[in-house]
Amino acid sequence: MLSGETPEDLLRACSNLGDWRAWERFICIFNPLIVTSVLRVAREYGRPDLRDDLVQEVYLKLSANGANVLRGFISRHVNSVFGYVQIIAFSVARDYFKRKANKPAIDDNGIDASNQSDDGASESAVEWTLLLSDVEKVLEELILWKKCTERDRLIFWLYYRQGLSAKNIAALPAFELEVKGVEAVIYRVSKLVRKAFKESRRGTDARVVF
Repeated sequence: MLSGETPEDLLRACSNLGDWRAWERFICIFNPLIVTSVLRVAREYGRPDLRDDLVQEVYLKLSANGANVLRGFISRHVNSVFGYVQIIAFSVARDYFKRKANKPAIDDNGIDASNQSDDGASESAVEWTLLLSDVEKVLEELILWKKCTERDRLIFWLYYRQGLSAKNIAALPAFELEVKGVEAVIYRVSKLVRKAFKESRRGTDARVVF
């Protein structure tokens, strides 16, 4: 990124589809997250070979209708843009397989969710960032209560928000953990977050994500 440029600034710059330099920076920063996200979905459907097609679908979604999805981004907390991009990637990948199977998803109102407008995708992403904000508050409380550490929180977000695998995280020398150690941290913190959501009766059930 440019000096002083935040991920949020970069997203806004990319809403100008003519700024190809901004898109080069976007690909450098966000493409690994997009690839990891769509690959997770592709593996669920037993089609990891479709990874490249799904990545292309994500970029088409991001640039559709004058990059309306990018223009709809609202920052809720530091680096919430990563969660925003991730949920769009998940949504696009799942919609792709639903279309291929010719089995549209029907929401509670009887609407075909696999054919959502860009505004619908934007609303889903905003809901996601709100959930991440709630989770961050829970993590801060857990740290205050000494039930987890700053290191645990970072590992948790690297896994869930930036899409790094336990193996990728273990490869980072700062953590000094083996893969099983990273997996143990993710499992323990995820369990604490789910418990906190259940006890506080927050509006969103974290089990749908963590």
